[in-house]
Amino acid sequence: MKRIPEAGSFLQTGFTVRLRNVFAVISVLLLVGAASSFDVELISIGTDGQAGSGDSFYVPSEIKAGAVSADGRYVVFSSIAENLTPDDVSSWQVYLRDRATSTTTLVSDTGADTVFGSSMDGHAVISADGRYVAFQSTSGLLVPNDTNGSSDIFVYDRSNASIKRVSVASDGTESCACSCAWPDTCNGCEYHWVNSHPSISEDGRYIAFTSYSYNLVDGDLPDTPDVFVHDQQTGTTTIISRASDGNLGNAASGEPYISADGNFIAFSSKADNLVAEDWNDQQDIFVWNRESDSLTRVSVATDGTEGNSTSTDPVISADGSRIAFTSGATTLASQDSNGFIYDVFLRDQVKGTTILLSSGLPGGGDWPAISGNGEYVSFNSGTDDIYLSNVDTGQRQLINDRMQFSALNHNGEALAMSGYASLVPVDTNNDKDVYLVSLDIQDPPTDPEICNDGLDNDDDGLTDCLDWTDCSQEPACAGQEPPADDDTVNPPADTSTDDTSNAGESGGSCAYNPDGRFDPLLPALIFAGLIYLGWRMNRKRSG
Repeated sequence: MKRIPEAGSFLQTGFTVRLRNVFAVISVLLLVGAASSFDVELISIGTDGQAGSGDSFYVPSEIKAGAVSADGRYVVFSSIAENLTPDDVSSWQVYLRDRATSTTTLVSDTGADTVFGSSMDGHAVISADGRYVAFQSTSGLLVPNDTNGSSDIFVYDRSNASIKRVSVASDGTESCACSCAWPDTCNGCEYHWVNSHPSISEDGRYIAFTSYSYNLVDGDLPDTPDVFVHDQQTGTTTIISRASDGNLGNAASGEPYISADGNFIAFSSKADNLVAEDWNDQQDIFVWNRESDSLTRVSVATDGTEGNSTSTDPVISADGSRIAFTSGATTLASQDSNGFIYDVFLRDQVKGTTILLSSGLPGGGDWPAISGNGEYVSFNSGTDDIYLSNVDTGQRQLINDRMQFSALNHNGEALAMSGYASLVPVDTNNDKDVYLVSLDIQDPPTDPEICNDGLDNDDDGLTDCLDWTDCSQEPACAGQEPPADDDTVNPPADTSTDDTSNAGESGGSCAYNPDGRFDPLLPALIFAGLIYLGWRMNRKRSG
């Protein structure tokens, strides 16, 4: 016997079904309104049109900051995948992707039938002009007379497909390996690659790198990492992690990143004798100036206060004026309220300011990359989210999640990133891949106010919420009236057309939240969907 619904149950059921339909349409429309407009391109793509793969279950592809040419055409990366080129390869290899021709070249090619790779990922970087690729490798087959049995730094010349070793002394002598081997200890050298972390100048002339070797320059000590720069034009190798009085750093230095012209090199160091008044007993970030042959410590607050924790991962703009870095210090910016969690900071050497870029992010930030023009910094945060920060406007945008490392071209319009996210249908390897996102970058206003650093960046005599033109849309400024003497100079902004509201962002006083943007198309779509559902339900009743 068919059960008859109780009175009112039909209305309830019908209303519930219709309500679910309404919510379904609204959900779809919300997804459409929030959908990313980025153009995404798989870089670590195989000759078969699929993502990187191979016989091993472990086939990651990886990039580092400095992996994109200035125009965004070329991207270099490391990979264990075996299907990226027709070559018969094994282990880690370095590849160059030409986006204009959709071709991938094996850079770490030994010329053998089977190319045995390196036991280390290549940390590949490319010159701004796209001609040279610098990378690290433990392979002893890339150049003749490589007999040190250790990692070295190599430079690939795209114009003639040649490879040159640059981690050598000025007279061409190859670097020495560690003075001991595991399980013996020699100041940590046995746990690290002897030569690593290359960075290359715009024209490929200068290559900076880290080395434990003691025979690259006279007077160096064994098994203590230092930072060197090799000049391909003159063949000279120079140590830069030393004080102005000529004394070498008394502790480990590494992670170099070189400016476009090679005149500035940022690096990290635990040494406390590189500059005067270094009393914090922490790893700091320094910048070497070629012209003056001097060092400046940049991991300090705007007022010069030292960092009270480790600073690392430095990257520098093309002209050497801006340095982004990671630090666990709580003394570098007043907005740093998440304790000793790593955050990303930016030091402007021209203005003498240090600002916090990862303000309000519970997971902080690390592994920054910087655009050549210094206007944009991308970084990782929390559970592998990639953010892009506009240094001049203070705006910050979530690019993608499940990504770890990133790299930017000169103007910030091309952002390469590597991680576990699968952004295209052919990415089915469940492993790390390299993607490139094309961004529509709008030129920021001239000398805008940065609303989260407490400084008068545009020199108009007003800071943060007092600068009504630049900061009236910040949450902390809501409800405040413009200064009485500023109505004509800085009139209230027209909020009816502004699309950069920061509502909803937690943390710093003027942090930017990309999810708070208002899209006028969204309510129109929702309203149209509701009208359509009403028409369908009325038609059903009348039928």
